[in-house]
Amino acid sequence: RASPPSRPAVPPSRGERGELARVDKGRRRNALQSSARDMEAAASEEAATKGPSSPVGETLEASRQAAAAQAEKKATADGAPPAAVKAAGEAAAKSRASGKTPYDASRDGQAAQKAAQKVLKDGMSPEAAKVAAERAVAARGLGMSPMEVAKEVAAAAKATQAALDSGASPEKAKAAGEAAGNAIRSGKSVVEAAGEDANKGKSPEAAKAAGESAAKARSAGKLPRVIANDEGSATELAVGDKGGAARSSKTLRDLAREQGLTVEDVLDQVASAQPFTPRKLSSLQQQQRIGIDLRVASNEQLEEAVARLRAEVESRKKPDPSLLALQVEHISHELAAPPTRNRRLSLEHLELYERFCSRIPPEASPAELGDLVQRIAKAKAVHPDKDFPRSGDRDDGNDEPASWESAVLKVPEGRRRQTMVMLYCNLLTGPLLVLATVALLWWLLRPLSPYLFALYCAWVYYDNKTRPNPSTDRLSPGWRDASIWRLMRDYFPMRRRPRSTNLWWRLRTPSCGSRHTLAHPDAKFDASRSYLFCYHPHGVQSSGAFSMSTAASGFDELFPALPPTSVQTLTMNFYLPMTRENLMALNCGDASARCLKNVLSRGGGSSAVLVTGGARESMLAHPYHSTCVLLERKGFVKIALQTGAALVPMWGFGENNLYENMAIDSPTIRRWQQRIQRALTFAPLLVAGRGVFSYTGGLMPRRRPITVVIGDPIDVGAAEAAPSAERIAQVHAKYILAVKELHARYKEIYDPKAQPVELV
Repeated sequence: RASPPSRPAVPPSRGERGELARVDKGRRRNALQSSARDMEAAASEEAATKGPSSPVGETLEASRQAAAAQAEKKATADGAPPAAVKAAGEAAAKSRASGKTPYDASRDGQAAQKAAQKVLKDGMSPEAAKVAAERAVAARGLGMSPMEVAKEVAAAAKATQAALDSGASPEKAKAAGEAAGNAIRSGKSVVEAAGEDANKGKSPEAAKAAGESAAKARSAGKLPRVIANDEGSATELAVGDKGGAARSSKTLRDLAREQGLTVEDVLDQVASAQPFTPRKLSSLQQQQRIGIDLRVASNEQLEEAVARLRAEVESRKKPDPSLLALQVEHISHELAAPPTRNRRLSLEHLELYERFCSRIPPEASPAELGDLVQRIAKAKAVHPDKDFPRSGDRDDGNDEPASWESAVLKVPEGRRRQTMVMLYCNLLTGPLLVLATVALLWWLLRPLSPYLFALYCAWVYYDNKTRPNPSTDRLSPGWRDASIWRLMRDYFPMRRRPRSTNLWWRLRTPSCGSRHTLAHPDAKFDASRSYLFCYHPHGVQSSGAFSMSTAASGFDELFPALPPTSVQTLTMNFYLPMTRENLMALNCGDASARCLKNVLSRGGGSSAVLVTGGARESMLAHPYHSTCVLLERKGFVKIALQTGAALVPMWGFGENNLYENMAIDSPTIRRWQQRIQRALTFAPLLVAGRGVFSYTGGLMPRRRPITVVIGDPIDVGAAEAAPSAERIAQVHAKYILAVKELHARYKEIYDPKAQPVELV
C-alpha cells in the first residue's frame, strides 16, 4: 500500500523566527558565560597550585586589581564617601577572584557601593557599611529581589551598629549582623531575627530580663522592635502580652496579613518603634484613628485602644522645650502679621493653630500659651468667613464625610467659581479642556483648520528654538495678578466671602486658603544675590510651587526687593496650545540646566523655583507620606555653585494630601510607571481625588490647606566654574540637613499626621 505524499514543510512565521533567534542568542550567551567561568575557575586553580608568581597568578592578580580600580573609580565619580568606595573595590576584587566575569564583578561593586552609601548616610559606622556591602553582594548572587536585599541589608547593618554602640568588638558586631541577615534570608520575622541573635549564648537571667523588657514594650502599644543589650548584639523584642511564643513563631508576612497591614508598613513601624496602628480602613488616612464601637468591641480591641491612647498621652508629656518655644513664637508672629491683599490667615490655618495648642500638655505649656489661645479665639470670632458654609471635603478629624447632596445642592457660589477655575488649572483635567477647545476651534474654522493648525505648529517649533528661556519680555504683570489665580489658591480651601452686588469685588476678595510663610521672619534676602528656591515634596501637581509664579501667592509681599520668580516646569508644556502662552506670561521655564543658569546668572535678586524631586517623586506622593527623591539629586547643587545662587529649602505641608496614590502598594504598576517616566520625562499617575459633584472618586484635588514654609537661604559662596565633587557633596549634605530640620520644626503645626522625612 502506497504511503500518502508528504506535505511540504511550512516555513516558520516572522514571529516564530524572531523567537527562535532570541532563544539561540540566549543559548550562545549562556554558553559563553559558562565557558568564561570555567576558564576563570581553571586559572584560579592553576594559580593556587603554582603560586602567585606564576604567569597565571600574575594575570589573575592584575585582573582583580583592575576590577577594584574600576569599581573605585566609578564610586568616586558618583560622589560616594571613602568607606563606600573601599567597599566597592573590595567587592569587585573578591568577585573577580571567585571566577566571575568583569561585568558581574562591576555589578557586585555597584551593589556594595549603594548598600554602604545608604548605611553611611543613615549615620552608621564604616564597619556597619562593610557588613551591609557584603550582605548586598551575597544576596545579589542568590538572585533575590531588590526588596528582599534591602530588608536583609538593613537588618544586618542595624544589628551591627547596635552591637558597636554597646561596646562590642568588631568581630562580635559582625557576627550579630550576619545572624540577623541570615534570619531574614531564611524567611523569619524580625522578632525571630532578633531573638535568634539574642538567645545566642545568653544566660537564663538575661533571657528573663529580655522577656520583661518585651512585655513592657508591648504593653506600651509598641510593635516588635530591635534594641541593644550590654553585649552589643541585637536583642529580643516585644511579642504579644497574651500571644507570647505563638506570635513569635509567625513570620513577618503572617503578622502583616493578620493585622491587615503590608510588610512594608510593619517594617517601617518596627524600625521607628511607632505605636501599633492596624489598618482597619482601606485608606491610609485612617491609620492614626481609633474607630471602635464601645458596645460591641471585644476586650482585646478595647485594651489595644487604651494602650494606644496611653502611649500617645505619654509621648506628649515630653516635648522639646526649645522646639516648642520656636513653634509658639512662629504662631504668634503669624497672628501679629498685618493682613494684606494676598496674605491673610484663613479659618483653616487658625484651626490648625488652635489644634496645635490643644495638644500641648499643661505641665509643658509655656507661659505665653494662654495669651496665644485667646488671640486665636479672637481672630476666629472676628473672621469675616466664620458664618458661611464650610466645604464638605475636609479632614479635621471630627466630621463625617458630607453627602453628595451637599456637594450638588448646597455649594455656595464662591466655591463653584473655584471649582471651575481648578478644572482648567488642574494637571489631570486641564489638558482635557485644552484638547476640547482645540477640537471646537478645528470645527469652527473649517475648511481652514488644517492650514491654520500646521502654521501654528510651525510657529511653536520655531518660537521654542529661538526665544530666550525663560521669556522675561513676555511676562505679563496683569496676568500674574489676575483673579483666576486667587480663585485657584483659595480652592485649598475657601469659605465664601459676604455677598456683594459687585461681581468684580466678589472676585477680588479671597480667603487665602493656601499660604506661603517664612520660617524666620528676620531672614535676610539680599536684592543683589540670586536665589534657587527648592520645593519639597512634588506631590501630584506641585500646586504650592506653581502658585509662586502668580501674585496671589504673596511672593511679591514676602520678598518686595526681588523681581517675579521663574517657576520651572516640564519642557513638553511649552508645546501645548494655550498652556504655553499661559506659562510664558507667568515667566515659567523648562527646568533645564541651561534655563536655570540663564535665570540665576542675571543677578539683581533673580530667582527660580525648582521642584527637585521631579516626576519620580510624584509617583511616591500619598497622604501623610514625606518621601523625597534627594539622595542622588545633586545637579541643582552644582548649578547653585556655578552661579553663586543661594539655596532656599521649602516644604509644602499638605501637598501630598490632595490625592490618594492607588499604585503606592503595587510594585508592578510602579515599575511600568518608571519605564514610561524614563521614556517620556513624566509619569502617568493612578490617583484618586474628588469629583466636581462628589467628594469621593474623581480627578479633582481635595480641598486641603497647603502651607509653604520657606527656610533660610544657604550661602554657597562665590561662583565656581567647575566645582569639585567634594564641594558638591558638602553643600548637598548641608542642604539635606536643612530640609529635615524645616520639616521637623513645622510638621506638628501644619501637618501633624505626616510621617518623618524619608530620603530615597
